[in-house]
Amino acid sequence: MSRNCEWFAGGTENPFEIKNVKGYLKWKETLGEGLKELLHDKKEKDGLYVYVGIRWEKESLDKLDTYINHGHPNGDGWDDGNPLEIWSGLSLFTKEPIELFQTDEEFPFLTKVFGYTGKTDGGMYRVYAKDGDVIVQELNFVVIKEYKHTKEDLIEQDNLDFIQQEDDVLCDKCHSKIDFKFKFEDRGYYEQIHKKFPKFNKICEKCYKELKIPFAEIKKIEDDIEVKKRQIESLREKANND
Repeated sequence: MSRNCEWFAGGTENPFEIKNVKGYLKWKETLGEGLKELLHDKKEKDGLYVYVGIRWEKESLDKLDTYINHGHPNGDGWDDGNPLEIWSGLSLFTKEPIELFQTDEEFPFLTKVFGYTGKTDGGMYRVYAKDGDVIVQELNFVVIKEYKHTKEDLIEQDNLDFIQQEDDVLCDKCHSKIDFKFKFEDRGYYEQIHKKFPKFNKICEKCYKELKIPFAEIKKIEDDIEVKKRQIESLREKANND
């Protein structure tokens, strides 16, 4: 896909209309900075619209640099991650399926349509994404190859679970929203805290840091005692050998 994808659904001159704003914002929260900065939200009277691409300085949203679409859409050679993750996640929340084409008017040497005679790639691609699943077709007037990806292939399961949750998970102690990246059950003092406070099944990172203080201090003192014991044993051995 080249920058000319803006002439097709979801390009810079034709943004994506979002059907589930809350879900979209939750998904965006799961992305790394390199992917997140490619998404540009614009609120209109009839809803939220999203443009995809790089925005240089104060350039208007209809003139984004869509360099992520250059080359093979499966993401080979792109340093910031697989761009299919964008199309997969975004298609979970768009009112219409995502359909992008590579036209290669900027890079005519890539496609057979413009005289390309290489034997490996057709150099022209179609990306179709719906409900998180993505199909990539390699084209040369007809489909040469087809690659199918499910949302489970492209989105980490923890992120997918978080995105598909209908309600925010709140802390049992302070009732604030829990960052989906914080997993209480994976933390070092989970067993001790949960034994003392059995009603706290879900707590935020801030409350965890507060609740673990006595257990962490006990652990530190116990470690110091063990160190002192080893030092005493070492001195005794030295005294007995002298």
